Amino acid sequence: MLAFGELVLANTGDGRIDYHLQNLRMIKAAQTYGFLMYLRVSGVDVRQFKAILTLTEGFILRRHICKERANETETLFAKLCATDPKNAITETKKGYRAACPTDDRFKDDFLNTDFANNIDRARYCLEKIELRRHGNHYELRVVGPEAVHVEHIIPQKIKTKKAKEEFGDWVTYLGDNAEEAHLKFVSKIGNLTLFAGTLNIVASNNPFASKKAEYGKSGIEITKELAIMPAFKIKQVVARSKTLAEIAVELWPRP
Repeated sequence: MLAFGELVLANTGDGRIDYHLQNLRMIKAAQTYGFLMYLRVSGVDVRQFKAILTLTEGFILRRHICKERANETETLFAKLCATDPKNAITETKKGYRAACPTDDRFKDDFLNTDFANNIDRARYCLEKIELRRHGNHYELRVVGPEAVHVEHIIPQKIKTKKAKEEFGDWVTYLGDNAEEAHLKFVSKIGNLTLFAGTLNIVASNNPFASKKAEYGKSGIEITKELAIMPAFKIKQVVARSKTLAEIAVELWPRP
């Protein structure tokens, strides 16, 4: 029997279950633990449990991205604790679908979300988008944050002297209203990617040129493809955000 602590710590001994539980931790899905524990106690078989974990990832991500009320989410999971274990998948899907944001709303909110205070959630999204490029093979999971970090393509800081010395003159490169636009778009999904190691950047008036040369050496597809882009300014952040939002709707469909 799965203990509650094993569930919260994603340490059940079943690699596939632990993978999904780790994902839920990145998403910040603490509201789900009571329901998931109920399923295990009620005797739901492992196959159904894994399927429900997958459904739960998408459902919780959608509600978080769309800033749905947490108390409504908690109420739903409390009701789901009466789910018939013999019909768990069907009843869970029904409950999730009734409370799940629409595709249009999710797509719009995903491309407009500021991930500044939710880097783990951004990491989860980027990892899943990267895995999609590889056929979503379980064994091709992106390694942990110690080796691969969430990279801001346009740096988090562009105004200070130190930032210009380290990253180049992004203020001049971005053009009119650079500082205002930077604040608005720097933590959007379109400005984020995954990268291992340290960038070797030569400060210049075209700071993206140095970055993209380093991105081209990456083994991560969503990062490597940045190397073929001729420029990366606010316009490109917006366009890339829209592209990733389209992918998000496919990756995390409504139940």
